[in-house]
Amino acid sequence: MTRKTLTARTDEAQSGMVDRLIAAFSSVDYVCTTADIWSTNNKSYLGVTGHWIRNQFDQHSAARNI
Repeated sequence: MTRKTLTARTDEAQSGMVDRLIAAFSSVDYVCTTADIWSTNNKSYLGVTGHWIRNQFDQHSAARNI
C-alpha cells in the first residue's frame, strides 16, 4: 500500500465517520464529551470521546484521536 492510497482511505473513513455522527446527533438532544491530552516520544495527542443515549437507554460512543 502506498502513502497516497493510505491517505485516501484514511480521508474516506473520516468523511464516513463524520457523516454517520452528524446523522446520529440529529436525533439526540444531548451529547457528553470528554477529552484527554497526552504525549509520548516528543509527540502530542488529543483524544475526544462523545457519549449519547438514544431511545430506551441505548448507549452509543464515538472517539477521535488528533
